Amino acid sequence: MARPRLSGTAGIALLLAVATFGLYGVTTGQLVGYEPETAAVTQALVQRGVLQVLPGNPISGEGLPGRDGRRFSRTGLTQPLLEAPFYLAGDLLDQLSSQGQNLKWRLAGLRLFNPAMATLTVLAAFGLLLLRGVERRRATAVAALLAVGSLVWPYAKIGMDTTLMAMVALAMLGAAWAARRPSPSRMAVAGAAAALATSAKPYGLLLLAGMAPLLLGPLRAQAGRERWRSLAAFGVPLGLGVASVGWYNAYRTGSVTNFLHTNPTALVSTPFNVLGLLVSPGRGLLVYSPLVVLGALGLRELWREDRPFAIAIVLPWPSTC
Repeated sequence: MARPRLSGTAGIALLLAVATFGLYGVTTGQLVGYEPETAAVTQALVQRGVLQVLPGNPISGEGLPGRDGRRFSRTGLTQPLLEAPFYLAGDLLDQLSSQGQNLKWRLAGLRLFNPAMATLTVLAAFGLLLLRGVERRRATAVAALLAVGSLVWPYAKIGMDTTLMAMVALAMLGAAWAARRPSPSRMAVAGAAAALATSAKPYGLLLLAGMAPLLLGPLRAQAGRERWRSLAAFGVPLGLGVASVGWYNAYRTGSVTNFLHTNPTALVSTPFNVLGLLVSPGRGLLVYSPLVVLGALGLRELWREDRPFAIAIVLPWPSTC
């Protein structure tokens, strides 16, 4: 009997996933920044069914003070939910190897979460390029450059914004998929990805502006009733995502508008931050991700060939500042 064979595109995607996750996995380090407090919330979610930093937990004693004197993570709801299977897998291995006395595999599972999210970002970019008609070899080259020559790799090591990055990439992929043949089911998938991005961090909603240029043309081509069905299918999960942000705020602080962050949007400073995003010695793209120069050089050609895609790339940029 002949063995089933992967298609060329699926094979390339599998190789990208294995190579990228392998690279990110072996180069990642200890949890840094506010990743430990998020990991502690994930632990509490798996063990107790609560979303808080439990006193005396072995992962992190930090977190920010919130309602009723309890401590919470400043990250959104998406990361603990997605991180829970990684912790659970490590917990099962720790139970088998040391009856749960050792944290080795639980910590390993938590450390591999951000490499997994970064790998998902690369795969989403590869799929997005293919859906926009980019030739497979060129899409593969761009995805490989993204994996090793951009900020994706550093974020695989440090986390903090990696979940948001992956969810925004998935939302863009979902929008491109829905744009090819708009239907309520496809729009619902795109809306669900957008909801995960919004729930990861509230300003993720601003980064989703790039979905609009991809979807507007196909939606206009739909008949009136079908268009409203598609918009509803997209809007319902996105609305639930926005509602989850308010619920999680209330859960942590008692107020739907308290984000456990001193300045969650910083819109006033955005015009000044745009320049710093490019040339700042601390986080400038020209310093830490010089591939942005290639992207800028290719933007004019992309504008001629696929204007909605070019707008989708440029539109969210000020929001990243």
